[in-house]
Amino acid sequence: MPKLRHSDYYTEPRIQELAAKERAEPGFCRHVRDFVVGRHGYGSIKFIGETDVRRLDLEALIQFNNREVIVYMDESKKPPVGQGLNKPAEVTLLNIKCFDKKTGRHYTEGPKIEKYKEMLKRKAEDQGAEFVSYDAVKGEWRFRVSHLNALNNGMNPLVFVAYRQVIAALILAPFAFIWERNQGAPLSFGLFCKIFLLALCGPTVSLDLYFMALRFNSATFTSAIFNTIPVVTFIISILLRVEAVAWSSIYTGLKIFGIVMAVGGAMLLTFYQGPPLLQPSWHGHAGRNRGIYSHNELRSKKRLIEGPIFMFLSSIAWSLWLIMQSKVLKLYPAKLRLTTLQCFFGSIQSTMVAVAFVHNLNSWWIGWDIQLASIIYSGVLVTGASYGLQIWCIEKKGAFYVAMFTPLQLLVTALFSVLVWAEPLYCGSLLGGVLIVGGLYSVLWGRSKEESQLMLKEKPRDVERC
Repeated sequence: MPKLRHSDYYTEPRIQELAAKERAEPGFCRHVRDFVVGRHGYGSIKFIGETDVRRLDLEALIQFNNREVIVYMDESKKPPVGQGLNKPAEVTLLNIKCFDKKTGRHYTEGPKIEKYKEMLKRKAEDQGAEFVSYDAVKGEWRFRVSHLNALNNGMNPLVFVAYRQVIAALILAPFAFIWERNQGAPLSFGLFCKIFLLALCGPTVSLDLYFMALRFNSATFTSAIFNTIPVVTFIISILLRVEAVAWSSIYTGLKIFGIVMAVGGAMLLTFYQGPPLLQPSWHGHAGRNRGIYSHNELRSKKRLIEGPIFMFLSSIAWSLWLIMQSKVLKLYPAKLRLTTLQCFFGSIQSTMVAVAFVHNLNSWWIGWDIQLASIIYSGVLVTGASYGLQIWCIEKKGAFYVAMFTPLQLLVTALFSVLVWAEPLYCGSLLGGVLIVGGLYSVLWGRSKEESQLMLKEKPRDVERC
């Protein structure tokens, strides 16, 4: 019998009816016609024709979220077209409603609805699906797919990483050539190898391990582990004697307290929701349409041991990348050229990894849509500008200083969710944000006091030498 544990999920026929039919007619579950799996309040998917439902772990194969359905969360478990659940299906999604961005008014008829319906038709066609109907009052959208390979709303993450590294290298190269033509030491073979390994450790290994972790664990869990980077960086910095620590100093205690406080705030913001404190009166238009349907290739509920291992290795790789930057900068002080070279090497490495694991040529196709905009944005800002700014900060303040701002990303994301997507502000988000900011301030204040003490100790030595 198929497995289905959550009470808000359902099947048609019901599991009990299937069991009764199987007892009365042995072999009935091998040929269940128009089998339906759904989640109350979210939608349903009807598999057209006969389906063998025996031994199907439906919750591991199908996941309904708000305005999206994910089928075959683990790409390795997806059978060929025509087998299993990878067959023609009719998808019904709920909560697909048209709202006015400013007033929050729910449109049910008129020109706005006609435009909204045309948008849904184009979206279905872009993903290889056939538009069936749209009920503006119920917020119910129906479309058909010939097989579940068509439900692929998003680029493969490994391909995405490769493309964004290429874009970053192409954008940065002219600026590095013009502004830092005569800066930096000659690129010897030894220095070449160090920069190549630096790119391998950070942009390539760390990001690819991060996406491998997403394949085995939820985004919430991976986000929480990624926010332990300040702790990992602090420990590695002490072991490598990059970060000076005076255990008897109160300011060192402030740094450690701040690390625990910031990481604890990130964990609280990730795992604890609490009661809503603010419900925006507007409705984010983009939020209403994002993730309308998708086929997630990198998420699974199984192999939970591999997920944490990959995530911790990713955090260690990123921490090492931050720490190694300061060493390489002393040998090659041209920061923009160093960033460009890392993006160049990273693009080669990431492309090789993507080619090794992604064999479907359609996964490499880029259309003139949000995917192209995302690649350009990530390549120019998230990779190019962000890496350059991090290297500049590492040269000025050190790797640990940069790592301490990692949990702040989670807070900024939560704020944007409220301001842009019109999501409620929860108590957990507010408390977590306060802890993150307080911990960050504690670390920065303790570190500045430590630096002041070191400067005072060095001044008498300079006077004695004179």
